Amino acid sequence: MTGPGHPRSLPELAEACDQWTRQPREIIRTVARDAGPAMHDAIVTAGHWGSLSPTERAGVVWDMTTAHGVGTTDARHFDVAGMGVRMAELAAAIRYAHLLSGGHRWGPRIDGGRLADEANASLRSLPEGWRAEGLRRIALGGLDPLGAARSAAMAINMARNVYGIAPE
Repeated sequence: MTGPGHPRSLPELAEACDQWTRQPREIIRTVARDAGPAMHDAIVTAGHWGSLSPTERAGVVWDMTTAHGVGTTDARHFDVAGMGVRMAELAAAIRYAHLLSGGHRWGPRIDGGRLADEANASLRSLPEGWRAEGLRRIALGGLDPLGAARSAAMAINMARNVYGIAPE
């Protein structure tokens, strides 16, 4: 951190994000800029970075870029309507990094990461055209990722067994 009185630990950074409307905007920008490297450093220093899944590591790095985005936002744009959600997301991301730095691997975000890994593996197992069609159906809101993969697998089997059409 850049000066006395600035939050130093991940819990302090998260708390500062929670209290962002009560802090000078420059302090919050500094907190946000410092949060990204602090999240990564805490996990690496604790020796847990290598044990994270690729999805978990991507999530942390994504959160670091979110922190950077908040930290580089012009202070004039720090209005309650525009920044409230971003600050709440940043506080949650910092708390998640704090859990990971302590070796904790539970909670809704971890469960969501496991679900994402499972959906990714299921979609990747499909032939290319079927994978793209599954993603199209997901994008249109008709299916969730696991539902799309399962539905595609059933359609492939049915096409083969009923119509004699092999998947491409």
